[in-house]
Amino acid sequence: MGRLDPRRPASLLANLLGATAILYSLFTEAFNLSAVAMEGAWVLVSGIGLIRWAVEARKARK
Repeated sequence: MGRLDPRRPASLLANLLGATAILYSLFTEAFNLSAVAMEGAWVLVSGIGLIRWAVEARKARK
């Protein structure tokens, strides 16, 4: 089994889902501002990466 390409949707989606799950647990169990900031950044980076991938895929189809 090979490595996931960090620019592909599978990797970005895994990061997005993981960071979202951690944020959920931080808001419902034990709030920690520094961890929320870090996981929030992961959500943003992953979301932006997914949007960029979708835009590039759409341009390639035209």
